[in-house]
Amino acid sequence: MKRLLALALALVLALSAAACGGNGGGGSAPGNQPGPSQETPGGPAGEPQYKEEVVIALRMQVTTLDPQALANTVQNQVLKLFHGTLVDLNTVTNEIQPDLADSWTWVDDKTIEFTLNADAKFHNGEPVTAQDVLFTMERGKDGVASKSRVGLFEKVEAVDEKTVRLTLKSPNQDLLDTLSLPVCSILSEKAFADDPEEGYKIGAGVWVLDEFVTNDYMAFHRFDDYHRELTPTKKLKVRYIPEDSARAIALQTGEIDLCDNVVPIDIAALEDDPNVDVITYDSPNCQYFAFNYQNKQSPVQNKLVRHAIAHAIKRDEIIMACKDGYGVPGKTFWGSNQYGYYDGFEGYDYDPEKAKALLAEAGYPNGLELTITCVSGERVVSAEVIQAQLKEIGITLNINEVDTAGMTSAVTSGDFECCLYGIGFNSAGDDVRRIYYTTGSNNRSWYTSEEVDRLVDEAVGESDDAKRKDLYRQIQEIAAEDLPVICLYYENGIVGCAKGMGGIQWGCSSANDMSGVYVQLN
Repeated sequence: MKRLLALALALVLALSAAACGGNGGGGSAPGNQPGPSQETPGGPAGEPQYKEEVVIALRMQVTTLDPQALANTVQNQVLKLFHGTLVDLNTVTNEIQPDLADSWTWVDDKTIEFTLNADAKFHNGEPVTAQDVLFTMERGKDGVASKSRVGLFEKVEAVDEKTVRLTLKSPNQDLLDTLSLPVCSILSEKAFADDPEEGYKIGAGVWVLDEFVTNDYMAFHRFDDYHRELTPTKKLKVRYIPEDSARAIALQTGEIDLCDNVVPIDIAALEDDPNVDVITYDSPNCQYFAFNYQNKQSPVQNKLVRHAIAHAIKRDEIIMACKDGYGVPGKTFWGSNQYGYYDGFEGYDYDPEKAKALLAEAGYPNGLELTITCVSGERVVSAEVIQAQLKEIGITLNINEVDTAGMTSAVTSGDFECCLYGIGFNSAGDDVRRIYYTTGSNNRSWYTSEEVDRLVDEAVGESDDAKRKDLYRQIQEIAAEDLPVICLYYENGIVGCAKGMGGIQWGCSSANDMSGVYVQLN
């Protein structure tokens, strides 16, 4: 019976992943739920058997485990392993489902009450209570990544130990989507009382953090008191392997079980390996070129210069150089799976003569010099391609290559002229708040527009679907004209994994949910 259930579950999950754009280069995509049994090797004959420890390799460095301090794709993937949120977004079905809260009720258009799961616990053994939610929201007011989310609330109240009431400053159609993000992970007040500096390492998710070695690995063990279904995997290790070929080789030798961000040059070899599956899927992860809107000393303050650069960039060349064609050129800086996406733009077509004319009109007939900051690796390749393209219109582009920590420092302090960066868009329309709003947590261009701020605030509370989508179209049109950001391309997600891997939600969100990961051996 268990094996029949496993086969049925695998079929349903493969179809769900395909609906989200997934397709397996070497097999069907892993599913989105834990395995059907918690048996590990050595179980009864005929029962499913699983690897006791799964090893995942990521290409990007995790610089902090504080969910309120930073929000990016790799950060989100790791946080979802050991933290919990009030609600969860199933990124395959795009549906909101319970997590730390079992249920929720809208009292009115600005007030919502959550009933917490009676068995939900933090890894320190403390129950998840309404007071922990209050503590989290209060602490989040000072978080770089969390303050814009916490800023939505007028009041947060504990009705009783397991009931919390959130009152918004204004109606918000995307509240549940927002609360499902890792940046809204609920923290333990007791953990911070015991350790004010690193209390955020205590979560309420599937995995307990045992060790975090910067620039190397994170080790976890399964939280057997987890309040929902458990994965059959008992231990999990997340390794940092920045070299693309090294990750692929480690997968083929069995050193790791999942190779994140497979580069196209390694696809053929992995597909030929009978012990490996290659998964490709449509990804909301976007690569972009940002101008520092607040750098008053730079030529990029002139809108004509920004438009000229946009007309000098060949997106297809960048996609081919970085992704061997595995990507889609971007026309608007907005997630294609995000509510309110508008696809009516013609975009900035490659037109070097027009670019030169715009530079001359801006007062730079003989060209100019700029510096672009980017993290080591793939984005340096992008920078080099853009460098060659801009040279054709008289722009000298200097490349300032930094590590991940240096990049984070540059964009959060505004100490750059131009930069290459990436973002994983979420499904909520109000995700625009973090990229274009003046105080947005991911406003890497330091863009400011009173009109855009007004439209963002108006759109999130608009209950009429057509009117709301029109407001988001207006935002995209204004941003296309102001051009603080040039959207380069949306990636195709490519991962390699050991045969028998499942329990992961692929694509359709800014981060894959790997918390239920397992590798079935038989």
